[in-house]
Amino acid sequence: MKITTLAAGAIAALGLTAAGASAQAPGWNGGFDPVPEGSYQRSCRDITAMNGWLYARCKDRGNRLVNAEIDTRRCPRTRIENVDGRLRCEGYGGGGGGWNGGGSGPVGLIVYENPDYRGRSLQIRGDVPSLVGSGLDDQITAIRVVSGRWELCVGQNFTGQCRIFDRNDPNLNLVNFNDKISSMRRVRR
Repeated sequence: MKITTLAAGAIAALGLTAAGASAQAPGWNGGFDPVPEGSYQRSCRDITAMNGWLYARCKDRGNRLVNAEIDTRRCPRTRIENVDGRLRCEGYGGGGGGWNGGGSGPVGLIVYENPDYRGRSLQIRGDVPSLVGSGLDDQITAIRVVSGRWELCVGQNFTGQCRIFDRNDPNLNLVNFNDKISSMRRVRR
């Protein structure tokens, strides 16, 4: 009798849990997507892919597991990486250019999501024809110029309005360039 009662209780609990899960994910079609490849698998746990989204718990710089998610449909090759507890598309080339991790060589520019050099950041080493997939496309608010002069543009492939920067700017909103940058390149003399 105790076993039957326990089993009925377990089934009821599972039924409530399943109902609760479907209520939290209203667009879920009952199936899962294949888990995308990428280096994130070495530092993330509890990985789930469904409806074009990847969900995981990933390690940040402090080695803490934090909740992370990414719309994998925005990643051209669907390879994902974990950067400080945030999932992002791994670098890619071809197809008209795109986020390539900022090139190779010494860091020349650091871009930040928030004013006063706060929030997510990227270290740029070379030309970046497109920030799509970097997590900071049209989201840059501050820049640190480590070396050289840099042309930052609102369009991909160095198009649209462009400005040249040769010094730090802690708040691009003051020069009407906040949350607009989609490409950047080192100015060659």
